[in-house]
Amino acid sequence: MNIKIVLILVFINFIYINIPSQCEEFILDFQIRILKNSQYILTDGEIYFDVNSSKLVTHFKNPQSIFVFTDKDGNYKYYEPESNSLLLKESIEYSSKNSFLYYFFNGKTQTLGIDANKSELKSSTIEDGMQINTWVPKIKNSSGISKIEIVYENHLPIFKGEFNKGEITSKTFYAHFELICGYPIPHLITEILFNSDSDSIITEKKYFNIQYESEKLSSLKNFKIPLNAKVN
Repeated sequence: MNIKIVLILVFINFIYINIPSQCEEFILDFQIRILKNSQYILTDGEIYFDVNSSKLVTHFKNPQSIFVFTDKDGNYKYYEPESNSLLLKESIEYSSKNSFLYYFFNGKTQTLGIDANKSELKSSTIEDGMQINTWVPKIKNSSGISKIEIVYENHLPIFKGEFNKGEITSKTFYAHFELICGYPIPHLITEILFNSDSDSIITEKKYFNIQYESEKLSSLKNFKIPLNAKVN
């Protein structure tokens, strides 16, 4: 990795770690719309995030009430109130570190979930005023990903693309950045997964109605799974 690339990454990381946090927790409403096989799947709910501990609680309201809890260590709980059933898992795959909120609050925007231990930054270029970082796997992997590109505008990531042998397999767009606790956070994320030449899955995630202190925040933060929940 040359010195120019190192300096760019240090600068981007410096921007995020030196913005003072103005709060410790918040709650956001969300709407998710998935287009698959010409049919829409709609869901909405609310998400609680603790900036310091990275505790993440998600409440899906429709079409069914579901509570999902996770933390940095990957302790995962999936609770369905209607059936009073509980699913427990523990794996780094379920860690809140994989959340976009964790990336933006912890100076991880230069990788956006890329495992820096398994990938390396191959190039960093400027085109039309935008920075393009290209990452490649250090060794051949089972995912089939041959490279990942992240595009920045005004030092904020606006696009992430994954490629397999020159063919793009997924696109993620980040837009509508607004400050939360002093950090610029995208309030619209659009993901496109290409399953084949003629098929794709499009997921649009909208976040809104930020609240730092409210009964709703307290209710979701302190929600307790009933002791008599049936563990699957």
